[in-house]
Amino acid sequence: MKYLFFKMYQVLKLIKTNDTPVTNAYILLTVLLAVNFYTFYLLFRVLFEFNFSANKSGLIIFACIYMLIMYLINYYYLYRNSNDICEKYQNESKTQSFRGYILLGAYFIFTFILFITVASYSL
Repeated sequence: MKYLFFKMYQVLKLIKTNDTPVTNAYILLTVLLAVNFYTFYLLFRVLFEFNFSANKSGLIIFACIYMLIMYLINYYYLYRNSNDICEKYQNESKTQSFRGYILLGAYFIFTFILFITVASYSL
């Protein structure tokens, strides 16, 4: 996860209008983790025919609490240590860097394809 954070930071740093690439990488990774969590919930629901019914306000409260917990975990795990993470990975070779960008792209693509596929079966 730290390496994905570093690669997201590097990509976001290339955008000239982006003043806070570390913060944006932290938020983007947290949102992607939330999408993955929801995808696994939907997959669990489809595979095991699990029906969890709650009212809309209950789901909103759960989603807010979950996102808050994820933001706090990633804040302490990634954001506060962003300088150390960048120092650890900044000396990678061009081949390693290219593989990292491929890994990051695959993570994005796989996350959204899996979400769309599972959501189409469960909703």
